[in-house]
Amino acid sequence: MTPCSLERRPSGCVAIVQYLADLKPPAGLAPPPGSWQRVRLQEWLNFIGSEIHAGVAPLFNRTLPEAATAIFRDKLRKRMTIVQHALQQQDYLTGDQFTVADAYLYTVLGWFAFFDISLDN
Repeated sequence: MTPCSLERRPSGCVAIVQYLADLKPPAGLAPPPGSWQRVRLQEWLNFIGSEIHAGVAPLFNRTLPEAATAIFRDKLRKRMTIVQHALQQQDYLTGDQFTVADAYLYTVLGWFAFFDISLDN
């Protein structure tokens, strides 16, 4: 489990992954605080938290009607086009460096298989 899955709050995840990255700056998992690159990282972290993590969270409710789950799945597929577009332009979300945003996205995308959301498109 990641700190984010224990927290179960997307906004908490955004703060936690930055905190963890800042514990070991030489690892390069986050740009320096105050830099424009850090702003871009935060932009992606907030997108993942608010649009993808929060979008998949309701699907964990097994009592949700199928019509509602279909709406959430469709919305997530649309959000993934934004991620796909970015990754067609560069190797990682923020450019050529793996960051905590990529790790967070990887974690959340791992949940898609539980809800029949394909990443093939």
